Amino acid sequence: MESCPTIDNPPVPGMALVEDVDKEVLVCLHSNELYIGTLRSLDSFYNLVLENVVNRIIVGGSYGDCPLKSKSILIRSENVAYVGVISQETRAPSDLILVSPEEIRKAKKVEIEESKNPAESLNIGNQLTFLTNIIF
Repeated sequence: MESCPTIDNPPVPGMALVEDVDKEVLVCLHSNELYIGTLRSLDSFYNLVLENVVNRIIVGGSYGDCPLKSKSILIRSENVAYVGVISQETRAPSDLILVSPEEIRKAKKVEIEESKNPAESLNIGNQLTFLTNIIF
């Protein structure tokens, strides 16, 4: 009977994100909004502070990174679906076309207006494909 594989240095519970401070991360909220920024700090509840943040919007086969007006933001942990470190190689999705923030905002507005149900406009399929490519 084979034994289960072991991990030489398992992560300490609750310390996983501490090692990612000052790295660029992608945060997906339960509302399917995507944010990319530098993780500056977090507390014991995993509330996150990000700097130099952009809101990544995906519509159809296009995406755009829309800078926020604020230099840093606080994201409450109850809103976070997941967080992952990204690199320059994985930051730009290879299967989507980059467009300007103005173009992607217009496309999102049109998508919402054309949708019978606003929840359908979240385009979850493209976001999950993008995120799967980054994380795995």
